[in-house]
Amino acid sequence: MHKKILCMTIAFAILLSAMVSAEGTTATATELLMQYPAEGITSETSDYFFMLKDAVLRAEKDGTPLNGIPNYDKFQSVRWQLCKVLSAEVTAMNESAAVVVTLDTKIPAEQINTDTVSILRGNQEVNYTLQKGTDTIDVFRILIPNQMWEKENLRLRIQFGMLNYTKLFSIKNDISYNTLTLTTSDGKVIESPEQLQNGELNVSYQITNHTHQDGISNFTVYTAVYDQNGSFIRLKKEAVDMLGYEQSKQISFSFVNLPERTKRISSFMWQNNNLKPLVEKKELKKTYGYDNVMDPSKDLHISFIGGSITQGGHYSNPLLALLQQDRTGTITSNNAGVGGTGSNYGTIRFYDEVLVHHPDIVFVEFTLNDQTKVNRLTMQQNVESMIRESYAQQHVPVIIFIHIPDRRYNERLQNYGITSNIEKYDQVLNHYGLFALNSHQLVLDSISKHPQDSWDNYVKSNNVHPDAQQGKNIANLMYQELKNNPTKYYQKIILPPEKYIAETPDVFHATAISPLYTNFDENWMINPEIRNVVAEGYGTPIQNPYQQYIASSKSGATLQFQFTGTRILLCGLTGGQGRECTYTITDMEGNIERQGTCHNYLANYKWYENNSLVEFGLSDTQHLLTLTVSEDAEADAAGKMFGIGEIWVDEK
Repeated sequence: MHKKILCMTIAFAILLSAMVSAEGTTATATELLMQYPAEGITSETSDYFFMLKDAVLRAEKDGTPLNGIPNYDKFQSVRWQLCKVLSAEVTAMNESAAVVVTLDTKIPAEQINTDTVSILRGNQEVNYTLQKGTDTIDVFRILIPNQMWEKENLRLRIQFGMLNYTKLFSIKNDISYNTLTLTTSDGKVIESPEQLQNGELNVSYQITNHTHQDGISNFTVYTAVYDQNGSFIRLKKEAVDMLGYEQSKQISFSFVNLPERTKRISSFMWQNNNLKPLVEKKELKKTYGYDNVMDPSKDLHISFIGGSITQGGHYSNPLLALLQQDRTGTITSNNAGVGGTGSNYGTIRFYDEVLVHHPDIVFVEFTLNDQTKVNRLTMQQNVESMIRESYAQQHVPVIIFIHIPDRRYNERLQNYGITSNIEKYDQVLNHYGLFALNSHQLVLDSISKHPQDSWDNYVKSNNVHPDAQQGKNIANLMYQELKNNPTKYYQKIILPPEKYIAETPDVFHATAISPLYTNFDENWMINPEIRNVVAEGYGTPIQNPYQQYIASSKSGATLQFQFTGTRILLCGLTGGQGRECTYTITDMEGNIERQGTCHNYLANYKWYENNSLVEFGLSDTQHLLTLTVSEDAEADAAGKMFGIGEIWVDEK
């Protein structure tokens, strides 16, 4: 070990003192080659080998031959293991995407294969084709079937030798319409694919060249239809040889036998020679859930998102039944509540678990959990982001924030409780001309007006969770308030000239990543055995919602994850008692950006979905997350664990 340290010290001194000249670089490379360790490349000698590689690359760039220098041939056989990625650039193509990867040194082509390169969409691997040479290479291409994705977040992973490289990227095709018209087969005009009847759809629009005086040649027009989740269903295309200045061309496509799940349509115009979009993005005409809500003959889809009270369904299910009795149209719904979570987790899930359903109404319930889960400024940003992201949809829902009854804080009369959160929520909502459905106040008013009424009719003693009957009572108060004041709560979202908080992003582009694609040591278990439990107030077993899971019960277990983005959130399964992890987030130069502790992530194999580590407002650059299970001998003996089911990363 002392010899290794001495060699490293000598090598480092040589690097610092060498002249930047042909003689200097040759001398540096020669001296380092003389120190070549017998054990070859290991984690302990990797610093030496990276210095050696840099010296050899400089000498080769200067044109200095190194053949004949001791250990040079030996180094040549292993230098590919020290390869680094210079760049990984993504280009959307007509019906695929290409990732061009450039390395800083040539490597054997056989090292680039399906075992060392992978593309992930969420937790699932994506099929791809490799384009590479047959000898040694420093550039290769990855072709990914695009299927005309409108927006797809993917993750590139490259791992061989000492290289462990990851990058998140997006495939995005710009949408373009000019006087778009959608009709049924009998010529009836429709405003969106959601009104599709009998699986038949005619699409027509006009392209006019107002910009290119020399004309536009060799481009292709595509029209694709998608389901409610944004998944591709079918594609039509037409090639155009030339479109002169101020000339127009009518484009028409007919689709038949489309499935009922058809919900979206997009058109793309691509220049074939440079694989770039022909024109800037234009939106389809917006539709509004408000119009459906105000017409009782229309079908409605209602989405709920919130914490455990929403997840349990005790107020949401009876509220749906009460709303249905006033309508001839059918109400459908989905429930995206997750126990123990606040608006941090809700905001990052908002598109994937709510807006993909194209709801007409969204009920949001996080006021209570945000008391302890989220600081006030971030909470207000989350509220504003959900409003603005709802408006960004082609079908804009009515959004109603719910202040759920909180018996504990009311009885303690603490200012730092539900009343403080309600005030902060309402400040943002008032900026947008919206009103929260304040069921906390509705309960207080009912108790004040009716002597026979009490908190026992709405919330369990010293708790916040209602039982089934109490949930019905809360739903009755909500329903009567909505029925008596429909124009107050059912509103079209209108964006004011300025945001309430200037830094609030309009949309969070979040990607869920499997924890198996982090660097974790041997002290972690993959997919440990679990058992379902019945949590209080739910009545049915809560199951593990994650496809993959890692957990550790060993003090000092470590995990590292490199990511690019402005926020990161860890999701797991938690119980009453569990392990702690310390964490740091650093930039790529090792400077600490954030640090803290994750608490009680997993306990006694009693699991329910939760999130612990949440960090927002990072710079939009690369970061390194390091987790270390805290030292606790008693916890080791008890087998208490810390676990991760998903990592969510947001990229601007």
